[in-house]
Amino acid sequence: MSYIAPVTDRTQADIVSQNSKAYWNVSDWERVYNNARLCNALTAVTLDVVIAFTTITPPTILTIDTYPTIIPMLVNIEALRVAVISYNIPGTLTPIKTDWEMGSRKPAPKFTHVNQWESTIDAIWDYWSGDGFEVCPTLTGDVTILTGSKHIYIDCVNLADYNITIQGTGKLIVL
Repeated sequence: MSYIAPVTDRTQADIVSQNSKAYWNVSDWERVYNNARLCNALTAVTLDVVIAFTTITPPTILTIDTYPTIIPMLVNIEALRVAVISYNIPGTLTPIKTDWEMGSRKPAPKFTHVNQWESTIDAIWDYWSGDGFEVCPTLTGDVTILTGSKHIYIDCVNLADYNITIQGTGKLIVL
């Protein structure tokens, strides 16, 4: 799973014109959830900590608007944000609202909330230079991971008949 460019620029004009940014759909949910999951893993290995992350069954077109699929995802993003709060990463200082209530007469997240969810994840991803890690690379030679170092790949590593040697306390991490 690769990190997918977030959508952080939704506006009231999108809502008025009812364009694609005006709606929350399954592909939006999957992008936000998977980006949060990948960013959580990168943050956890970078800080050498465990950050709570609830695995959620992906919604379908019939269940996308239901409370059970959104609240755990927001709790995951907030846990990630709290894990890095001491780093004062721009774009992560505002808490994520996680106490939405079900009901047609209850307030629902607005486009500004969704922008915040995605921009918070993206700010953390950028802080750790997430785009700098190789995604499913095919090795073109043997790799040696030295004692005391970490080598991080995203999603997989295709060995292509080459070897990865890990020396001493070196770590190979595939997110």
